[in-house]
Amino acid sequence: LPKIWNVTYLASTYCWVQILLLWLAAGLVAVVVWVILYAANPQTIESLQTGLTISGQLQTLAAFILGFYLEKTINIWWTLRHDTLQQLMNIVDNMCLRMAIYFPGHSYEDRHARETIMRYGLLSVALLFKDAREVDVWTKAE
Repeated sequence: LPKIWNVTYLASTYCWVQILLLWLAAGLVAVVVWVILYAANPQTIESLQTGLTISGQLQTLAAFILGFYLEKTINIWWTLRHDTLQQLMNIVDNMCLRMAIYFPGHSYEDRHARETIMRYGLLSVALLFKDAREVDVWTKAE
């Protein structure tokens, strides 16, 4: 399997079971609607047209509510990115600039000190992403 299957929600069997159950429920609803329409009379067709009108209004309401959800989700993502990742990148940047000032020479010791600080800074960014990757939001407990 490609590596992406192991680190996303697609790696969870629980998620795949939910997707399968949703598809089965949608198929069941489609069969029920087909049976109802097969035995349709004029009264059933009028009630379906009323249902379509109500469905259009509910679709507008759902889009409005999902807009709030999307805005909240993006705000949370932006706050986490700005507060966590940007601060860490600023710290690494400041450390590298200071190392360039404190060790300006071309000797092995100066170059080694600069590269070590850069390596530790990049390691902290990699550890942040590793820690974020291990957080599993698709668990049964939630």
